Amino acid sequence: MQTERTAPEAGSDPTFSVGEVAELTGIAPATLRIWERRYGVPLPVRLPSGHRRYTQEQIQWLRKVSEALSLGHRVKAVLSAAPEDLDAMLRPSARVRERDADVEVLLELTRRYDGARVHDHLNRLAQTLPVIDYLEKKVGPLLFEVGREWADGNLDVRHEHFLTQIVDDNLRILRVSLGAPTTSSPPVLLTTLSSESHSLGIQMAAVVCQLVGVRFRTLGVSTPVAEIVKACDETNARAVCISISMSSAGVETDKRLSDLRHLLPEHVQIVLGGEGTRRIRRSPRGISIYRRFSEFQKFLMNQL
Repeated sequence: MQTERTAPEAGSDPTFSVGEVAELTGIAPATLRIWERRYGVPLPVRLPSGHRRYTQEQIQWLRKVSEALSLGHRVKAVLSAAPEDLDAMLRPSARVRERDADVEVLLELTRRYDGARVHDHLNRLAQTLPVIDYLEKKVGPLLFEVGREWADGNLDVRHEHFLTQIVDDNLRILRVSLGAPTTSSPPVLLTTLSSESHSLGIQMAAVVCQLVGVRFRTLGVSTPVAEIVKACDETNARAVCISISMSSAGVETDKRLSDLRHLLPEHVQIVLGGEGTRRIRRSPRGISIYRRFSEFQKFLMNQL
């Protein structure tokens, strides 16, 4: 229990470095250290070298913490909450509604590592649904539920990684099937900021770009601000589209966005998307937020 502020003891169970925790939860190492100093949680195992190590139980707790923060709960309240109170914070109306049948099937196939059937099911949905509906009603909810199942202990990180690879392949195939953009106008850049390793958000954004016919360049994940600025200059990009996962929004991300806005020319637009934008109450000056792919599609259409 995190609120007892007692460090776990080192044992035979696997532990994770602060960098691995950041990758698994999206919570930056600096944020973990600030929470430990200010609130006393999470208390890591300390190796003789002084390095921090975290347990599997702490990682699952941090995933729940991250989601509660994304729903608008305050840091102090979340970090001091008893386990049952933290679970209560994670009961948005979406959990009351019946889970989508396709999502349920895909989760069960993921538990069984049935990659062929996961691929076939996703491919069938992609072929029968409009592209935006497929992303908003199937892929997005599937990824959200996988995160919830992970946080609840019903799935493990291996299942999440397994599914992520299949969804990534599916999105790339879908993108290619839409044909190459024919416009010669300047591209938009797709990326994530430093310490953000989730790539499916920019993969889905790339699909929408292809659908609309807007040229794009993908910089991949965890791109430093200085590199984004250089890429904008070298490609003459007209917009930078940044995906923020549910667990990575926070003070450090806000600072990086502020730095990026300051360094980029005023005519280069900055667009944010992803579950992490739910933690942003007010759009930063000079930065737009699109929480639905249908909104992002309209933005891109105005760029033609």
